Amino acid sequence: VLIDRSNLIHASSEKKETVNEDFMKYYFRDDGPVFDGLMIYEFINI
Repeated sequence: VLIDRSNLIHASSEKKETVNEDFMKYYFRDDGPVFDGLMIYEFINI
């Protein structure tokens, strides 16, 4: 879950726990992006 367009809360397979991290630092690492794609959703109140 991406919160406030900056923090990513997710179950980390690397850290073996749920983590809250800065999305840009998580995704754009020095050795390249973590994934080759993203799925982005927008929630709209109805």
